Amino acid sequence: MTELTSVVIASLVHKLKGTPFYAEVAKMHESRKAAEDFANKGGFVAPMTILLLDWPHDEWYTANTEDISGIDTEGTFGERNQPVVITLHGGTDGNGLLTPSVLETALTPNPTGNGYAGLNSIGTVRLAQAYQGKRPLKDLLEGHMPDGSSVPVIGYDTLVANGKPVYGVKRWAVVRSLDQAKKTKNGSHTLAELAKMSDGKIVQATDSQVIVYNGGVAEATAFLQRLHSAGKVKKVPVYNPFNDSSFNAQEDQARVAYLDTPDRYGLYGDGNVNSYSRFVGVGAGGAVAFEQAGQRILEAYVADALGSGNAFHHKGMIWSGSKAPNLRLE
Repeated sequence: MTELTSVVIASLVHKLKGTPFYAEVAKMHESRKAAEDFANKGGFVAPMTILLLDWPHDEWYTANTEDISGIDTEGTFGERNQPVVITLHGGTDGNGLLTPSVLETALTPNPTGNGYAGLNSIGTVRLAQAYQGKRPLKDLLEGHMPDGSSVPVIGYDTLVANGKPVYGVKRWAVVRSLDQAKKTKNGSHTLAELAKMSDGKIVQATDSQVIVYNGGVAEATAFLQRLHSAGKVKKVPVYNPFNDSSFNAQEDQARVAYLDTPDRYGLYGDGNVNSYSRFVGVGAGGAVAFEQAGQRILEAYVADALGSGNAFHHKGMIWSGSKAPNLRLE
């Protein structure tokens, strides 16, 4: 990544500086509500796509990003009755299924003193219990939230081909098959294991979890290129529960994603809801800064391709230095 691209993103991150809200074990509803209250009136609680902009950090954070898994009974994104994983990023126009009230109810201790009322054995919220009489996963696949609002939802192939369906920090979701999600194995990965490389340079991100957590192929590729150029992070930890023997693919469930330091768990999709939490609230000024920065970042990608030969992904194509002059910035 060239200096221009780095300066643009660094400037954006500076304007997006938020306030972290921490909570102890089994108090996630408190930190979530505090962050939402702070971000009220035009701001947002930072999703993974935002937190990754200047990773690595010296601290861990809880993302306003949820991995929601279960059965696509209607075949909205594939064959009927097949397991899927929905990654939902919150934004200025709304958050996910795990609202403060849902979390508080789920984290009520069992009368026996063993475990929590609304969590399964791996610390994930049981959606059937959290939303009794409703079908939140089915509705989400169709673009509907429990509160009656709507959310853009796309398939993973569409994300790879065309990018995310929103601009700025808006709420949206992407659906992978469970088989696709399981291709990401737990552990620390070299950059070459997460991307396609050519002549020692990262051409395109290929790992689906890295792609959906960054918000698209272009974003994930830029993320890995930045790490490669800086040379400080040789391996990226990526974790999820989908290959664990205790994971029940048939149960509709939801969990939040964490972003940890590179020497620990990194892109951590395997955390428990009853763990510690640290959400980040960003005020309205940060949301405006992100809206305005989108064009500058794309222009920086073009300059990067022309100046250093780093390719980037945009609207279903890989753009190299020879193709970048023909790109229309929209």
